[in-house]
Amino acid sequence: MFYVESLRVARGTLTCGFWLAVTLAINLIIWKAGHVNVDQPMQFSLVVVWAFAGIIASIYASLLGGSLARENDGHLAVAWTKPFSRTTHALAKMAVDLGGVAFVFALTCAVVFIYLAAIGVIGDIVIAPDTWTQLLRYLIAPAAFYGLLQALTSTLARQAGAVIGFTWMGLIGLIILSIVNLPAPYHAIVDFLNYANPLVYIAFEVDKHGAVVTYGTAGAAALALIAVIGSAIAIYRWQRLEA
Repeated sequence: MFYVESLRVARGTLTCGFWLAVTLAINLIIWKAGHVNVDQPMQFSLVVVWAFAGIIASIYASLLGGSLARENDGHLAVAWTKPFSRTTHALAKMAVDLGGVAFVFALTCAVVFIYLAAIGVIGDIVIAPDTWTQLLRYLIAPAAFYGLLQALTSTLARQAGAVIGFTWMGLIGLIILSIVNLPAPYHAIVDFLNYANPLVYIAFEVDKHGAVVTYGTAGAAALALIAVIGSAIAIYRWQRLEA
């Protein structure tokens, strides 16, 4: 039923996995060629692995975030003739996309663990008390980007790619503006817009003791809201289009 979308997602996951493996393989070769030896334990939190996987999966989810818009580019009349509701059509397409995103997240984690084992530091991973809460947060993060971008592109066609690119620039710009000393009214506006910015909720920092400081369950809840509300808006707008 969604053979074309499944093929597109499968091709994308394989491409993502290939370039991820190549990048880490090059890094490993440089590490080995430089004869780097770790004399003291390099303790780091497992949350860093989740964060890296979440960022890679979020980028991949963004590339899929225009899948409804792709239907609008000459395929909408055919989509409307299928023997199920428009909502079901959209939900099924989203499920295929998010399945691919989840696979990319898991694949990224696997490749990173293999890399850490190869350089001999996998035993230095520290499992903090909130490790599994943070895993949930970074699993939801790609869905938040996906939902937001679907909401922005679901009524477009060929312009979707440009909108996705400009949206990423806008999200990064809002983060930069939030740390700039803007006049009071403008700073308040930026802060308000950042409530819907997934980048805010995937941020983390490492303190001087090597501990990872992150959002807790509030961050995961905010990302889930962005994902659900964004997807709902996208489906509502898309099903109201005329072929």
